[in-house]
Amino acid sequence: MELDESHRHELFDSLQAALGPGPARTLMQHLPPVGWSDVATKADLTELERRMDLRFEQVDRRFVEIDRRFEDVDRRLGYLQTGLANVDTRLTDLAVSLRTEMNKQTMALMFGLGSLIVTIGGVIVAALHFSSG
Repeated sequence: MELDESHRHELFDSLQAALGPGPARTLMQHLPPVGWSDVATKADLTELERRMDLRFEQVDRRFVEIDRRFEDVDRRLGYLQTGLANVDTRLTDLAVSLRTEMNKQTMALMFGLGSLIVTIGGVIVAALHFSSG
């Protein structure tokens, strides 16, 4: 049977008539404010603790798995960093090589153009010399 406030008041009235107001009030204060089925027992608390321990163990296992995954990601990022460093080194080497080759080509072109200008100048001087004489 579900206890409600009218039942509690009826009990208090009976206790007051049998024991007097002070003892009736003291006894009522020792009763739970709800039904006994709503009161947790030590067994209930032990079972709750066992279930919570199981949940925390599951959470701990998940954290271990997450930590393993982060270590895997860190390892992969390390490989990526190494690969990028190698690419950077190769690009730097390529840039130095291109700069060296461009300098060589520029020097060859300048020497060729200088030679061409001297040759054309010589042809012009020869042509002027032969046409005047």
